Amino acid sequence: MPYVDPERRREYHREYNRTWNPERQRELRREYDKRRKDTEARRRSHAADRQRRHIRQRVAVLERYGGGCAFCGTSQFEHLTIDHTNGDGDAHRAEFRPRYRNIYDFLYRTEFRPDLYRILCWNCHMAMTRYGVMPDGEELHDMTYWREFGALRRAPNQKG
Repeated sequence: MPYVDPERRREYHREYNRTWNPERQRELRREYDKRRKDTEARRRSHAADRQRRHIRQRVAVLERYGGGCAFCGTSQFEHLTIDHTNGDGDAHRAEFRPRYRNIYDFLYRTEFRPDLYRILCWNCHMAMTRYGVMPDGEELHDMTYWREFGALRRAPNQKG
């Protein structure tokens, strides 16, 4: 392919454009995709692409929402999660699931809403969600407290 001489390059592209057939190119692409469909290499390639896209979106969302836990301040990427501040995570996931892949995809594509979402590390998120302990205000309990709490029995007149 002559690139040095501009006139030869123009002549080459004129000839190429005369023989160009977009429908034939689409047909060749379809045949290639059929041969390659459901091969191990294609699955690996797509899985790697999905993982890279998820990491890119997660990094962007975590940076947008502050980059660290709202309570303890840790910024360890693997430990950070998204928390719904008003506690409606289940309903929200059911709502966005058909259109978005996950919460990071949703937050990446929508507007910044710090009043509805915040970043928490896994420990703070679980302490708040599972045990009702607000890590910024209450003192965390040791194992003795939880052992005694678990051993308590309901009073006979209590319902539920």
